[in-house]
Amino acid sequence: MDRYTVLSSQVRAAFPRFRVVRRQDSWLAPVFWLLGKLTGMNYAGFTTTIFSTMYVGSDWDAISSNAKYGTLRHELQHIRQFHRWPLGAWAWPINHGLMTLAYLLLWPVLWTFRAKFERAGYAQTLLVEFELHGPFSDLRMEENARWLAETFGGSAYLFMWRRKSAYAWAMNLQRQINAGEFKNAVDRVEAPRAA
Repeated sequence: MDRYTVLSSQVRAAFPRFRVVRRQDSWLAPVFWLLGKLTGMNYAGFTTTIFSTMYVGSDWDAISSNAKYGTLRHELQHIRQFHRWPLGAWAWPINHGLMTLAYLLLWPVLWTFRAKFERAGYAQTLLVEFELHGPFSDLRMEENARWLAETFGGSAYLFMWRRKSAYAWAMNLQRQINAGEFKNAVDRVEAPRAA
């Protein structure tokens, strides 16, 4: 069994309403069409999570199991945020509303709650890269930091954080991951054993 299949089973056990939906076949299709027109971005490969539903892009079936695993590790942070932020798991219906407001309506102001939530997701993206491919080289750290600076500070996320701050955060986090100071043993799925 591959990492994605194992993790998705674990997510379903923890969040029974978890499901994966093609965004182009959902109510989000016109939202992303309009967003693409306004920002000039192609959102075909973007994944969006709302409550316990992960809305995936048109390339979902074509990407590897490891890429799906990395995406789910990222989006699992958002599922937890929707259920637990800010009042704890007992208040998940209220949290859904508060998280939606904080995530969708408080942008762009160069430092938003959305940036805070996305940092948790992208920390997992980087951690999965480390788990699958080993320590980051200096060159790879630089590439990742520049990509994240543009992602956080560009039109894709509506300028939710300053590029310079995002770059510094990404470099520091990669150093922590390389040093073993940042881990996630709870969500990590080990490589499947050969038969």
